[in-house]
Amino acid sequence: MNVITKTSVNKYLDKDVHWHPQSQPYASGHQLNSKLNNGWVIDNIVFRTEHRVQVTHRRITFYVIVLIKDGEKLNMPVLANPFVDRVVKEAGVKIFTVERHNKHLVPSKSKKQQELAIAN
Repeated sequence: MNVITKTSVNKYLDKDVHWHPQSQPYASGHQLNSKLNNGWVIDNIVFRTEHRVQVTHRRITFYVIVLIKDGEKLNMPVLANPFVDRVVKEAGVKIFTVERHNKHLVPSKSKKQQELAIAN
């Protein structure tokens, strides 16, 4: 796994940023990178899901990344952005797209459902 190294553009990445599932529902790319810098590795499978917020219909995409260190496993939901997309792609893992239901979020329509809605 290639961990992003410090450059003039991303020099802030050398500072660890703590994340714990009981304090934050989703992690950032910075928090993911901190875990990777501290010896955690990405498991072979990553889950990707996309939702629409009911009120605004804004799409939210995130990954659920399983991290492993010393036999311990940690599920880390990470909000998607270009940095996180690149980390997942470079990890060479299998990505499974899943739908998740939440009372505040609505699963996004599938491509087929979108085509049917446009046709009607």
